[in-house]
Amino acid sequence: MSVRNRPHSDKKKFVGNFFFSSLVDKSTPTFELKPFCLCIAKGGKTRVLNNAMSMSIRRLTPIDIKPLSNDFSLKLNKLGEASGVAQELKLAITTAEKLSSDVAIKEKHVLYALVDKGSNLPVGFVKIGRKHLYLLDENNKLVEKDPLCVLDFYIDEGVQRKGYGKMVFDGMCGGEKVVPGELAYDRPSRKMFPFLDKNYGLSGFIEQSNKFVVFDEFW
Repeated sequence: MSVRNRPHSDKKKFVGNFFFSSLVDKSTPTFELKPFCLCIAKGGKTRVLNNAMSMSIRRLTPIDIKPLSNDFSLKLNKLGEASGVAQELKLAITTAEKLSSDVAIKEKHVLYALVDKGSNLPVGFVKIGRKHLYLLDENNKLVEKDPLCVLDFYIDEGVQRKGYGKMVFDGMCGGEKVVPGELAYDRPSRKMFPFLDKNYGLSGFIEQSNKFVVFDEFW
């Protein structure tokens, strides 16, 4: 039985556009987005994230993982482990090894890594990929979809609550040319729901038996 979930505060849908100006270095296997150029239009207002100067965002596909430095991979593994703990999972679902696996290639996994410019190591990430899903739509009808999915999302506890989560999430949306309501979310954590509600006005959804969440805006 499906249940439509709505919190007490039903915020308006976020409909502002993402503006993500980037400088692309095509000589490297990955490209680096420069978040200090990131402007977000919301409610008719435009602002620049002042804390973005110390961070960059790297878009990494499965073929980009193996050439990464050992330190980068080890830090990414630690972030993946911490994300697993936060989601109360038995095993980490994001590691350097898994990101270069056959499954990651088949599902077209992409990792947007938030990288500290000083250490050149990741301090957070959002991982996405395509999944073939059976979903209950707004009419309680079972349909087949192949949406772009948020598979994992984590920011190091030491730099949380500084806007970096929204920065890398906006970077992912800009890079993939999507808005948050078009995505499916794999077993979102307790912190993910208020994050999406606060920043993008996503709140109402229909419970799915496969543990994925798609919001009303998906339909």
